[in-house]
Amino acid sequence: MIGRGRDVAELMREKRVDALYVQETRWKGNKAKVLGDGYKPNYSGANKQEEEKGHFWRDIDGVIQELEEQERVIVGANLNGHVGSENEVIGRVHGGRGIGERNPDGESVVDLAVSFDMAIVNTFFKKKRDHLITYRSGGRC
Repeated sequence: MIGRGRDVAELMREKRVDALYVQETRWKGNKAKVLGDGYKPNYSGANKQEEEKGHFWRDIDGVIQELEEQERVIVGANLNGHVGSENEVIGRVHGGRGIGERNPDGESVVDLAVSFDMAIVNTFFKKKRDHLITYRSGGRC
């Protein structure tokens, strides 16, 4: 094990992280990479296709289902989904402080939250408009 892989494994050991998903890496596809010392993070590469997204959502669903009921789950990731500002039907999981319209990837985020009674925490806090968007490209958000 060399370089950043060693650093990641060391940090996982220090923080007692049992499961790690890495998104938008330079590694291609959706796989698990052995880093050594028993650490094998799952990753989702930058060139995701719809099929790979489907695998990701099925995998995360399976991982959450295997957890004990009393365990707490925090999914910390930029899932590239716009969950939108509308929360009429999903007020329990969506705080109504999103922006714009929900897109298909955002729908997947909402579906996960509803399925496991999770909160999309970012939508429950009032933020400056500039802080609502984490990435802009050509005037789009």
